[in-house]
Amino acid sequence: MHPTFSRIRKKLKGPANVSFEKYEALEKTYDSVQDTVEQKNAEIEQLKNMMERLKNCKDAVEVAEIVKAHSTAVEEFEWLTDEIQKVSKNVPSVALEALFYEYSGRNWSPTVGYGQDEDLLRRIEAAEEEHYLITGNGVEARNHPKLNRVREKIDALARFLSRSEANEMITSFEEDNDYPLNLRNRQFWTDHLELF
Repeated sequence: MHPTFSRIRKKLKGPANVSFEKYEALEKTYDSVQDTVEQKNAEIEQLKNMMERLKNCKDAVEVAEIVKAHSTAVEEFEWLTDEIQKVSKNVPSVALEALFYEYSGRNWSPTVGYGQDEDLLRRIEAAEEEHYLITGNGVEARNHPKLNRVREKIDALARFLSRSEANEMITSFEEDNDYPLNLRNRQFWTDHLELF
């Protein structure tokens, strides 16, 4: 036996009696931990299963279907909003603003004066030159490949929000954020999606 262990062993107290109350409390804690371990093990198995299925996916549509099948409404909502943010990263904010007006069914007609910024008009002109926007009777989003990817993700979010499984999540979101969860709501685009 190692000499250090012998010295430590001499300092340790021998076995002690445990009260019945303390034993019951420890047993409840143990049972609770066992339940948590079982839940986490089931979750790990579910995630392993999902990862295996994701490895065989050929496109984003298949990925979305698998994520939907393995997610709660809140998880699916967060995944969809993250996807919108990812595909929007390299899109000019004025093009995303035009897209907001498209989804809200309104015409966007920014003008200089009346609080409008000349820098905004320069950014609109630059986005028009890159074929993100069309100007004339207002500013409209074009069929640009990057904008079309954003549209696809927003449409997927719209489909999700129209499903009955999303109702409880929508109510919870609105209570937490104090504004309506609606694609026509500018505050949702700015505060949650953080697009412009």
